[in-house]
Amino acid sequence: MYAIYECNRKLLFGLFGLLAAELSSAAVVLVAVLSKVESKLSWTVWFGIFVFESSLGALPFYKYIQNYRDQEYAPQLLKVLLRDSILFYGGVAVVALVNCIIWAFGRPSLFTSFDATNPAFSSILGCRMMLNMQKANRTLSAEATNDVFSSLVFRPDSYIATSNE
Repeated sequence: MYAIYECNRKLLFGLFGLLAAELSSAAVVLVAVLSKVESKLSWTVWFGIFVFESSLGALPFYKYIQNYRDQEYAPQLLKVLLRDSILFYGGVAVVALVNCIIWAFGRPSLFTSFDATNPAFSSILGCRMMLNMQKANRTLSAEATNDVFSSLVFRPDSYIATSNE
């Protein structure tokens, strides 16, 4: 998000603040659990994750709407990043919200039912994003590849095929 928003330092510090708030709520619950204090606020861990992930999901959504409204030309890589970022952060936020609701209102037997869905969902959507970025890279010309990718370079399929033989 930092790169998509042209390295905006206010955004960076705002995201660090949200992350610090999320980690603080998780630390409070962790201390309560380790000290064996019965806490009815365990759901705040998932609420912090929900707020952080939905905030991260709102940023590419806003940029997507802004590009669509202004009818700006967006490179294919930016389109892929925006689309998949919305899907990634939105999906993780939905999983966190479901966990938050279960932990706030559900029975204790349900508490761990959906815990594993968060890392699984994140992994699947993260891999999807990387594969789509690689596909977007294939559509770029050789000159544009050097201009667009300063630190993220994918090997061509021909290189992979010859190295496996």
